[in-house]
Amino acid sequence: MSRTLLLVPAIAAVSMLLPGRASAEPKYPHLHHALYEMKEAHKQLKEAGHEFGGHREKALEGLDAAIRQTEKALEAAGDPYHGFKPQEGAYHEYKNFVHLRHSVVEMKEARRELKEAPHDYKGHRDLAIRYIDYAIEQVDKCLPYCK
Repeated sequence: MSRTLLLVPAIAAVSMLLPGRASAEPKYPHLHHALYEMKEAHKQLKEAGHEFGGHREKALEGLDAAIRQTEKALEAAGDPYHGFKPQEGAYHEYKNFVHLRHSVVEMKEARRELKEAPHDYKGHRDLAIRYIDYAIEQVDKCLPYCK
């Protein structure tokens, strides 16, 4: 009995010192991953040496709007974006423009996560979905020119 009494405070102390896995993970992981990919895709488009068939500027505008609105939705949900690290091997299937290509996948997952949420992110859900849809459309137009 006395060992049990000693173990309980020790376990409690250790658990307070070590960050819990659940608290380190975002509530809306697809929104966080999409936000990371959108930001990286934006950088890739900006740094690219060509215009992607004339679609580059609209894709940049679409990504900007989707990034801003996704950040607002996460803030409203109490899950602000503090960075994201993708899993190892997330880009193995892409030969180039990995973030541009993967952003479409993650934006579709983010859209699904937004639609399935039990709340409206304090009024930001519909606008976030609309801007994400526009960004998907514009990035899709760029992809055939990724060579």
